[in-house]
Amino acid sequence: VQNCGVLYEKSQGWGYLAQNLIPATRPFGSGKLRTVASAVLDVMRSEQNDEALLWLCSGSKTCADTCNELLERWSREGTRDLTLYRIFGDPAQADEALPDLRHLSAAIVVADLSTFLRAYNSACQTDPSLPAKFGKNLRTVILHDAMFALDPRVISFLKAYKGSGGGNILGITSAPRTWLEDRGLKHDLVERYQGGVVSVSDWAQVGGGSALRGSPATIRFEALASETHAKIDADGLDIAEASLEELANDRQRSQRILNAIIGEVKSGRGVVFHAATAEQARTFAGVLLYHTVMSVVVTSDMPLHKQAQQVASFQTREDCKVLCVHEVVAAGKEAPKANTAVFSRPYASFDQFSAIISRFAVDREENDVKVIITDDGFEPFTAMAKYFGQWNTMEVAGGL
Repeated sequence: VQNCGVLYEKSQGWGYLAQNLIPATRPFGSGKLRTVASAVLDVMRSEQNDEALLWLCSGSKTCADTCNELLERWSREGTRDLTLYRIFGDPAQADEALPDLRHLSAAIVVADLSTFLRAYNSACQTDPSLPAKFGKNLRTVILHDAMFALDPRVISFLKAYKGSGGGNILGITSAPRTWLEDRGLKHDLVERYQGGVVSVSDWAQVGGGSALRGSPATIRFEALASETHAKIDADGLDIAEASLEELANDRQRSQRILNAIIGEVKSGRGVVFHAATAEQARTFAGVLLYHTVMSVVVTSDMPLHKQAQQVASFQTREDCKVLCVHEVVAAGKEAPKANTAVFSRPYASFDQFSAIISRFAVDREENDVKVIITDDGFEPFTAMAKYFGQWNTMEVAGGL
């Protein structure tokens, strides 16, 4: 983490985390968000200045969780007024425009990465001088997924930030060292953060509380061979939209996934189906109905309150067995009757996949969770199941 040594001292031991080691016996709910939020607000509370913070996440659910954590902690521990900007979700719930980054004062901006970059690039076209100015009051940029720093779009943004006098860049990751090494990503990732890695192995000592939100479930992984001929391209840290469309339109692949879902339902299990596209989620709901399997659809283009209503409907309706989602995280405490997650959508980011599984597996009474991934021959994704639960430190000389 660039300049993290300075921030580490000022945060009095909380630390700015660039690497999360989760003990093998406690793989989920270790409180990365809670700990980093505490560190950030500790600094902002102890230093009476007007500097601002930008927190970049992936997806509205992660953004909303981050906002809620920051609001809850600042309401208890804050010593002055702060402005919280939300750049995510549907237009009715998000701020209409990107705040003027050149003049941010005593503020926190929580933004979905893609939404923010679109707004930022648009603002730069209107005002070409923006990149040279906005780092003045923006003290820290937090990347909820440290791998963002390897995305060409983010690299360009961060260069402008540092070049305009910006301060610190913090990345958070739960990806194990061995997965990063097998992907050939460890060297580039560590180099991007200039070798500054903070590893935390004893979470019980961080924040003075329990290391877990809830008891971790036992997870069984299964791979469903798709035999698709689709070519999967990764666009930055995500799968290219064209590849996702091709996967969703592969009929033979879809039939195999459908058979797996129906099989789980017949065995008495509830299912969360992670579709490759929003249209696939809606299509599967219709096909499942044809097979007399009731389902509910939740997609990221719905307002957050509507998403919550749909998930609640799935949970309360006895006849509803499948929750078809697209870019929506279904937490275990929100939909506990679903104990199988079926993925049509592949992922290129370990942290994104890990966050979905983690939220699905914790905070549930039933200690039995199954995850079925579709094996399309995209090895970075299929390897995640192999390394899931095998967290280990980065082992970087000079790390904190």
